[in-house]
Amino acid sequence: MKNLFNVFKRIFIMLLLFSGIMNLHAGIIYSSEFRYLNLCGNSPVDYSNIAAPYCFKVAPGAEQVSMVAGTAIPALIKFSCVNAIVSSRWFDWLGQNYHLQKGIGFKLIRSEKDEFGNTHSRYLQTFNGYPLYGVQFIVHEKGGYVTLMNGRAYNTLKASLRKNINEQQALALAVNYLKKNR
Repeated sequence: MKNLFNVFKRIFIMLLLFSGIMNLHAGIIYSSEFRYLNLCGNSPVDYSNIAAPYCFKVAPGAEQVSMVAGTAIPALIKFSCVNAIVSSRWFDWLGQNYHLQKGIGFKLIRSEKDEFGNTHSRYLQTFNGYPLYGVQFIVHEKGGYVTLMNGRAYNTLKASLRKNINEQQALALAVNYLKKNR
């Protein structure tokens, strides 16, 4: 029964595609209302591709934007040649357009230049100087201008940097963890 449902679902999706009601991009179907369906499974996709002219509302100067759940900063921002931002001003642009919370910053991890002359700089997001685990943003540039930014970054955080436990409690927790996970 489940297989029959999947067959009908795919036929329905194909009819929508051919009728022009929906568009297909990189294995993801999205409608004009920005509702998403993953072709490979039944769960909704947690990101969206927004093309011009709507992307200008999300990221001024961009020609393509992809959003991800949980943050106002897009997971991908592709700039048009006309509206590209100066490489040294990308952090200011983020702050101006996404109202970064005080204490949010980025630390350069590494920068590489490819055979086409593009520079790819990987940044780790920080909060009051502390690195955020697994939160990286990559800035791609050529000729002194940002062409693309992608990754995951947060404009606001609900974090406390005050100590909730003392040194002895932390040591006891670490020892107990190591004993359990040997």
